[in-house]
Amino acid sequence: FTATPKGKTLMAALFSDVLFDAEFIEQVIVVVPNNSLSRQMRDSFHAPDRGLHRYLGSDSSKSGKMLPGMSRPCGRVYTYQYAVANPEKLLRRAKKKQTLLILDEPHHLSDERAWTKSIEPLVSASKCVLMMSGTLSRGDGEPIPFVSYADGVAFKHIEYSRLKALGERAILSISVKRYDGESFYEHRGKERCHTLSTAPKKEQARTLKTALLTHDFVDYIVTDALSDWSRYRREKYTSKAIVVAHTQTAAKRLAGLITRTFPEAHTALAVSDEGPDADRAIHEFRLGRANVLVTVKKAYEGLDVKSATHLVYLGDARTFGFLDQVIARVTRVNSECGLTWEEQEARVYVPDDAKSRAYLDRLLEEQSDSFDQKGAQGGIGAARPHSTFKPDHADHTEVGYNHNAVSLDPELARMLDESQRSSPAFAAMPLNQQVRVLSNFMRKPEGPRAPA
Repeated sequence: FTATPKGKTLMAALFSDVLFDAEFIEQVIVVVPNNSLSRQMRDSFHAPDRGLHRYLGSDSSKSGKMLPGMSRPCGRVYTYQYAVANPEKLLRRAKKKQTLLILDEPHHLSDERAWTKSIEPLVSASKCVLMMSGTLSRGDGEPIPFVSYADGVAFKHIEYSRLKALGERAILSISVKRYDGESFYEHRGKERCHTLSTAPKKEQARTLKTALLTHDFVDYIVTDALSDWSRYRREKYTSKAIVVAHTQTAAKRLAGLITRTFPEAHTALAVSDEGPDADRAIHEFRLGRANVLVTVKKAYEGLDVKSATHLVYLGDARTFGFLDQVIARVTRVNSECGLTWEEQEARVYVPDDAKSRAYLDRLLEEQSDSFDQKGAQGGIGAARPHSTFKPDHADHTEVGYNHNAVSLDPELARMLDESQRSSPAFAAMPLNQQVRVLSNFMRKPEGPRAPA
């Protein structure tokens, strides 16, 4: 089992090359969570510039696509879904030859019991199993199948920590811009107001969700981040940006906002976990046909685009493992951008809620420790004291609403906000009554406009 913030595919290719050369294995079977990771695994496994000439075929090819002048693939890449649908086929293939089985991001096996059941015989039939993940633990406390534990801690054969990766300049440092604000909502018949950064623990989720449902609050962060990205492209190099939205509806709306506001933005929208449209959008973003990716879950893991420098995270997941995965999307070192490692930087934009603050404070302290150690050892990895990007707070208090602990429809929240601003009489009505009036209005096929 290996844990690393980057370089898993390269490590797997190097490891398999050693086993092939030693005649310990005769084929590789790789299983990944989704189709975009399948494509990326195949693209990255074959690296002639690093002396890696073997390559992988796909699950959709009967004989395996052959590269010109090359022998047949050394193995195949499958998705977990494909393995569930065709367990006997994979098992027969594994039993045919001495097999190295590579399970990418195996923590997903805890989510889908059917996946675990289908993979278990494959694990037993393989000569060697390599599991790779940047997520060492799960938020629900469930153990990762096939991983050994000691006192509740996963046993790792190979670990490449973020601290070590920073020290070796394998990843970039981050700068963070956080946005505070107040959330107003009703819960259990009471109107409440809490500040994102200081909300009591039991109200943190509702306070954050209210902010994420508010168009003005979210739009302010996105336009601020993309404005900086636009300047960065003019002054540094033509990098890319990633926006992770709260919901699919929010992602579609933000994609439209970015396209209208920033002429240089060519937006790719990837909102479903599977499907050709999402995979096509990811492919366009990786190849450079799109320079802004707007998504919900597709930026979680495995997305390797070295030119991505700006990340706007507007999701509600706050486990440290999840945040590690998301932020890693913009910490890739780009050796082809014309900038030195010291000049490159990952820029992260997030709401300043208590949980993300705890995570980022830990990350920034770790980063500071890495630079201090490097400086003490006489290295040249000291922190840049004159960065043009400074962490800051934006006290933006235009907010949306929750009603009786249930999130309002984003369109209803927008209408509520607009109606309150445009009509003092409407704003003076009790919140329950305001919600009922606008809910009835939205249910009618035709009716009067929002109160003015």
